[in-house]
This record gives sequence, C-alpha cells and structure tokens, in this order.
Amino acid sequence: MQVLRLLKRDVELVRSRVRHSGSHERILFVLVVAYIVYFALASFLRYDNFYTGRFDLGNMVQAVWNTSQGRLFAVTDTQGIGETTRLAFHADFFLIFLAPFYMLWPSPKLLLLVQTVVLALGAVFVYKLGLHILRNKGVSISFAVAYLLNPSVQRSNLYDFHAVVLATTFLLGAFYFMKTRRYWWFLFFAFLAGSTKEQVWAIVGLMGLFIVGRSLYTMRAARSRFTSYLKKELVLGSIVAIVSLTTFYMLFSVVIPGIRGEQHFAAEYFSDFGDSPSGIVKGVLTSPGKVFETTTDPTRIQYLRKLFLPIGYFSILSPLYLIFALPDLLINLLSKNDNFHQIYYQYTATITPFLFIAAMFGVRLLRYFLPRIPFPLVTVYVVVMALYGSYLYGPLPYAVERNIDMFTKPRSNKDAIEKYLESIPDDASVTASNQLGSHLSERKFIYTLPDGMNAATYVLFLLNDQTTQPTLQARDLADRMRYDPSYILLFQDGDFVVFKRNKLSYLLY
Repeated sequence: MQVLRLLKRDVELVRSRVRHSGSHERILFVLVVAYIVYFALASFLRYDNFYTGRFDLGNMVQAVWNTSQGRLFAVTDTQGIGETTRLAFHADFFLIFLAPFYMLWPSPKLLLLVQTVVLALGAVFVYKLGLHILRNKGVSISFAVAYLLNPSVQRSNLYDFHAVVLATTFLLGAFYFMKTRRYWWFLFFAFLAGSTKEQVWAIVGLMGLFIVGRSLYTMRAARSRFTSYLKKELVLGSIVAIVSLTTFYMLFSVVIPGIRGEQHFAAEYFSDFGDSPSGIVKGVLTSPGKVFETTTDPTRIQYLRKLFLPIGYFSILSPLYLIFALPDLLINLLSKNDNFHQIYYQYTATITPFLFIAAMFGVRLLRYFLPRIPFPLVTVYVVVMALYGSYLYGPLPYAVERNIDMFTKPRSNKDAIEKYLESIPDDASVTASNQLGSHLSERKFIYTLPDGMNAATYVLFLLNDQTTQPTLQARDLADRMRYDPSYILLFQDGDFVVFKRNKLSYLLY
C-alpha cells in the first residue's frame, strides 16, 4: 500500500508538472489571439472609416490585384502618367505571393489581416528563442508579452500595410532556426524575409556570415566525426552570404535604378554624404565627425530611447547581435527624412527582431556575471518596462499617444461614400484624395491628388483629408472645378465631392 501511495503521489506530481509546463504556452496562445482580435478589428475600422490611404495600403493593393488579374507586379506610375512595375520602387516580391489568396477574398482587408496575424506570430518565435537562450519559461513569456506590447510592432501594424513589416516575424523565425541548426526552415524564413524588401537581403547575408563564423569557430574544437557536418555548414553559410549580398546589390544598385532610369529614390535622403550609393557609403566612412553629429541629434536620441526603453535597455548589453540591425538602424539615423527616425511607420520592422534577440542574450550575459539575480525579478522588470513603454509610445487606448480614432471618431457618411465608390466603373481611371485611394486601387489607373488631373476620368475629394495636401488647397481646387466647364459635379455628401471630366474636355489635351 505504501508503494502504491508513493506511485500515486509520483503520478500526480508528473501530471502537475505537465499542467504547469503547458501554462506558459496557454498564456502565450491567449495573448496572441487577443492581439490578433484587437489589431485586426482596429485595422478593419481604420479602413472602413477612411483612415487608411493610397499611400501605402492602396499601392500595395493595386500590385496584388493586378497580379491576380494576370498583370504581374503592375502599378500606376506615381511619378508620371501610365503604368509601371512595383519594382521601380521596391522589390517587395511577397506581394506576388498574396495574389492567389486575393482571388479567394478580393478585399484590401486581406492584406491587413495577413499583416496582423503574421506580426502576432512573431511572439511565438520570441518565446522559443527565450527558451533556447535563457532556458526559463517565465522570462521567455515576459519577452513574448513585451513583443506584443511593443510600440514599434503595434504602430507598424496600424500604419496601413507594408510587406517589410512581415519581415519582423520572418527574421525572428530565420534566426531561431539558424541558432537551432534547422537549416531547411532557416532557408524558408530567410527567403520569405528577403522577399519583403530589397535591403532585407543584406540582413540575410549577415546571417550567412554568422553561420560561417560559427562553423569555423566550432571546427577548431570539434571532434573529427563532426568535421564533415561543419564543413557542409560552412558551405551553406557561404552560399547564403554570397547569394543574399549579391541579390541586395543587384536589386538596389542595378535592377531598381535600371527600371527607374535613375538611382534608387531613397538615395536622396542621404545627399549630405554623397550623391550615389557608393558615394554615400564613402561619405559615411570618411566623415566620422559628421556621422556622430547626425546620430546624436536630440531627435535621433529620442528615437533610440523609443526603441530600447520598451525592452528594458537589455539590448545594449549584447551589442554583437545588434550588428544584424545595424544596416537599417544607420539608414534611419542618417536619413534626412524625419519619418525614418520615428517608430510610427514601417522603418523599424527589420530592427525590432534583433532588439529582442540582443535583449535575451543581454539577460543571459547579465546572469553570467551576476548569477544571484533571480529570474522572477527579470520577468517582472521586462513586463513592467514593456507596459511603461507601451504607455509612453504605444497606440493602445491607455497610452499617452493613443491611436483610437477608428473607434471614437467614425466617419458619419462612410456608408454613403462606400456606396458611391462602388458605382464607379472598374475600368475608369481615377484621381482621388489619399484616404479615398485605398478604396479605389483595384483598377489599372489610380492617382493621388493633385496628380493625374489631366488623365483621370473621375476626380474625388475628401476635403478634410490632411494626408493628401493642405485642406485649404483641396477646397480651393474643388471650388474652382465647380465653375470649370471641363468637369461635371456628380455627387456631394459633406466633405466628399465627386467630379467627372466632361467628354468635350478631352479635345483640349
């Protein structure tokens, strides 16, 4: 009987441990689902209430829609009249992969849902990386919580749709499988990451170099029976590095400029250092004083604070793993475009994964030198800093800079606007205010006011749209068109105004 009681106690103990071991995963599942529900709803309401724009949801939608119609990667030329390829702007080939799904659900909301789900799943890789690096479920789940609360993640999720935002999760997945030496999965996620934007291939190339360095280091201490495997790993890393870095160079310096007929448009953001990609690199390397002055500007320092604070500044303790984020981090810090050193857009998407990776290695390093620091204390600190960062910089309802207009300020005439937009023929060319553009992009020709005035059949205004041009200019233009015989006023509902070009006016152009 005593033996039976002991066996029963052991069985109950094992069951308890099993239940306890799954509790963190259940918490993670609930948090990921909650994130998806909230941000999918918020993204859909932004779209329904005309808070999204032609830039950048609409131009992504047009590339996907055109591809689903058999016109691979085609978009309206935003710098001229007519049609061009999306590749004239960015090599975000992932949009092509969305085309089959768009045929099943032909709605811009598909892109918004995919973005939300993929971003949310990044928390799973953060958790898995935490287990691999720290061997502690409590701290691992705290980093997953910090990821889901991260202001950069949430704000990039709400700012329309950008394929590169998906790279946050894809890079986390690639790094996890690279660290665990599951290379087929690594190659899959690395390819997905690279397909989201041209410069991501540079990061994948750095991962290839990491594999090379790790293989060389390990071979020196490995037993002979492992040498053949490590040689294969060395070859794999070399191939990944060479192919990825070559792809980056070709896309950025050859393919995109070749299609545009000029250098990559982003080069103008760094004209203080040079007037070409090679000149910019040379200018950065030969002007350390200027680089220091630019990167220590108060706005840049504040930008860095917004990146590092929500993860408790742990990332600083392991700068080696920030090397993967260094290319995009330098791009953002050195750019003259103020949007680049803000967390409100997509420009932090490839930096965020390595902030979390570096932070987890930072905790491991801290515990190595200070082993008495208990894991529960680290867990609490990570969650508290995540909540604090979310409060200061995030978009949630409790935050200082909350983004909840889609809930609290619904557009009163949105149903009337949407009904009228549906009546516009699919084959008609249109120029419209930015916030109307995301609803009108499933067509061959869509321009954003004031572009396309001499090419579009329909001209649509949302007079209170601050994202297209100053409201006063839009109102003045609409008022002039009322008395212009070249246009016919078709419809008006509040600030929503629609004109159609008079057929006789085409004789003038």
